[in-house]
Amino acid sequence: MHKKMKRKSFDEAKEILRVAAKLYKDNYINKDVLFVAMRDDKAHLYEVTFFERNFMHLTGNSKNVSAKYFYNLAKNGSLKKDDFGFAKDGTTDMKLDVLKPLMNILYTAQMIGDYNNSHEWVVADKMVGTVTIAMGFKKDEEAKCNIPCTALKTDVRAISLKPVLPIIAILRKNRSEKKYSEVTRLAKGITVESLVNIKELKALLGSTVIYKDYPHNKKESNTNDCL
Repeated sequence: MHKKMKRKSFDEAKEILRVAAKLYKDNYINKDVLFVAMRDDKAHLYEVTFFERNFMHLTGNSKNVSAKYFYNLAKNGSLKKDDFGFAKDGTTDMKLDVLKPLMNILYTAQMIGDYNNSHEWVVADKMVGTVTIAMGFKKDEEAKCNIPCTALKTDVRAISLKPVLPIIAILRKNRSEKKYSEVTRLAKGITVESLVNIKELKALLGSTVIYKDYPHNKKESNTNDCL
């Protein structure tokens, strides 16, 4: 339960959803994102895919509406009160608090871990995020890929089994592309050149790999400081 959280108005929620849906389109729609983590000098790779229908599951909407229909209404700022509802336990407000920051997690995620099943209402395999926000992912058996399934306002370490691994790099590509050429985040001390030399990653990289200096990429602290 999230009793202390202030309930948002519908208009506040509608604006959060509009901005978040636009970011979701710009950053994620029909994209593959690859999280590269390290443990004992070995790379652990986790690839996820984002579809329009996944957006609603990050919002905590309690209404039974089509996920794709909901996403398009949210993106266009056309949601009506019949399309969106708040869960009585406060989880919707919690998700709305972190929704916009999570739309930029491909620039900011520092840790990844196996979900520890600490919340009975969350079904997920992995948790990715920071010390304050987390996005959950699970395997979509029909699409045969990992998809986003939940948003949480918490430290990734609190909802993950040990060990929680530091993310050293995040890459992105269009689903139509076979290999990755865009790097969206590099941890402190990691370079594009060092990525190219990671054995587990080599086969997934294109002939040219570019790290784009996005506004979200502030000077980073050592990821290990968070673990």
